Amino acid sequence: QYGCRAYLGYPIIDSAGKVRGTICILRSNRGGFGEYDNRILQMFSQRANIEIERMELESRIEQSEKEMRELVEHAPFMCWRVTPGGRVVLMSKKGLQVLGYKANEPITESFFDLIHPDDLAEIKSQIETSTTKPGNGLFSTSVRFLKRDGDYGHFFTTIRPVFDPSGKVKLLEGVTFEIPADG
Repeated sequence: QYGCRAYLGYPIIDSAGKVRGTICILRSNRGGFGEYDNRILQMFSQRANIEIERMELESRIEQSEKEMRELVEHAPFMCWRVTPGGRVVLMSKKGLQVLGYKANEPITESFFDLIHPDDLAEIKSQIETSTTKPGNGLFSTSVRFLKRDGDYGHFFTTIRPVFDPSGKVKLLEGVTFEIPADG
């Protein structure tokens, strides 16, 4: 049907040693395949496996990221990430809601503008200390955040610095709960 007169196949083997399938060359003319053909097909087989494993890994990463986004999106508390300079990189749906903002509405120039002036020096001091001490730098504190309507709400927050491979702080991330006015 395909006019095949010669066939050379090589298994595609994953990194665990399991056979995934076969890669092959078909020829329409008579004649065998040489050692060079065999080596080339073997290299293609290895490369095919590398690509398959890369695509599977990308798929797992995408799924994991999707699950993490959904967790943050539907969390019953504020989740946020800011740069050390205060630019808001991520604010959860609950965070926007609690602070009185709509989705995709800019919050502020600097996250630190949301912190009550009387709390700001202490928060910045705790951040500075957390970025220089051993371990993960995690700390918790109460803080007042400015809401969109101009009032300050009382919150309890846990903040963690995120370091780049060189040890420099690249982000601050936090989980924050509003303290009810009657509590």
